[in-house]
Amino acid sequence: MGEYQEALNVLRQALPVHRAAGDRITEVATLYTMARTERELDHLTQARAQIEIALGIVESLRTKAPGQDLRASYLGSKRDHYEFYIDLLMRLHQREPSEGHDAMALQASERARARSLLETLIEARADIRQGVDAALLKRERALQQQLNAKEQSRMQLLSGQHTEEQAAAAEKELRELLTQYQEVQAQIRTTSPRYAALTQPQPLSLKEIQQQALDDDTLLLEYTLGEERSYLWAVTPTSINSFELPKRAEIEAAAQQVYELMTKSKERAARSQLALSGARLSQMLLGSVANQLGMKRLLIVSDGALQYVPFAALPASGMRSAECGMRIDQSKLQTPNSKMGCPLIAEHEIISLPSASVLAVLRRELAGRQPVAKLVAVLADPVFEKTDPRVKSQEPRAKTFHLIRNPCLSTGRLQSACLSTDTAIRNQ
Repeated sequence: MGEYQEALNVLRQALPVHRAAGDRITEVATLYTMARTERELDHLTQARAQIEIALGIVESLRTKAPGQDLRASYLGSKRDHYEFYIDLLMRLHQREPSEGHDAMALQASERARARSLLETLIEARADIRQGVDAALLKRERALQQQLNAKEQSRMQLLSGQHTEEQAAAAEKELRELLTQYQEVQAQIRTTSPRYAALTQPQPLSLKEIQQQALDDDTLLLEYTLGEERSYLWAVTPTSINSFELPKRAEIEAAAQQVYELMTKSKERAARSQLALSGARLSQMLLGSVANQLGMKRLLIVSDGALQYVPFAALPASGMRSAECGMRIDQSKLQTPNSKMGCPLIAEHEIISLPSASVLAVLRRELAGRQPVAKLVAVLADPVFEKTDPRVKSQEPRAKTFHLIRNPCLSTGRLQSACLSTDTAIRNQ
């Protein structure tokens, strides 16, 4: 502990030096290291104060990056800062379960993933500037460039020999530019609230998630993976429950195995192993909330390798495999639950989201749209190989008819539009 305290003393001496030099990036790194050191000393409240200051600076620096790619890159590079903050809040929740630390951890999870995701959605949309005064947009971009240049110039000045008058003048110029920039943004918000809402996304709080994204028949399951431990939040319109899960390496190894087995599902051995691995992963991810699932619609916000796992295919408890026509040797399942359930999709509507905040943005976007006159449901099973048994095993006449319906197969070349739905329809 003495080494940690000594390191903390050194960091405390270095912090004002970085601040005086205007080096915000090094200031963030120093605050982050201080927070980790405070945590090792079991000073959780002090650690929280330091990391919150650091994240505040991270957010302010993010807004100064000139493009979406740089903003996303910068925020992504600080992902470990958010993971640390989430873990810290959940540790505080264990000590003070009635203080709302778990809700703050959920909001931190949304902050970590939602801003870059929302900004990616925003800048990928067409015509988001429609209706905005072109002169205002031009002025906004010009001021942003001037701010970036002026900040860089100020940092160069402060890092070398300078007088107090020079530093004060540089600070004054920067403040004046910032004031002009904020005034232009205020005009844009007034004249085009839709554009402002899209270009300045705000991750939702717990209360906002409950009000805007959930109803009585919907359950939000949000996962975040961490180096030492992971977490799951189960949220309804009136409650939040949090659970500690295994560390990232353990979960991602299980998820990777399931994903690889799914890609080999045509092989009998792979199907058998998939049933076992799927049951283990399901117990790992859903076992804590099995009694809350009921028949609810599930909004699933995953993280890391979990984004590659189709939750709909994972087995759910509460319904025996025989009830949905599955043929699984239950005696081979070595999981806490002796019976393997049906796929989650058999009992639940599954909606996968990059973040809960994204759902609110999408709903606002859809609110003003006119519904289409007709709906089309497409059921498809893609053909990826020329030796697909659904074609090869048919009698000549049937095969010829199949080729007529799928003329691109007759040339031996596979096109992206060549889809075989026979098997899927036959099983209905």
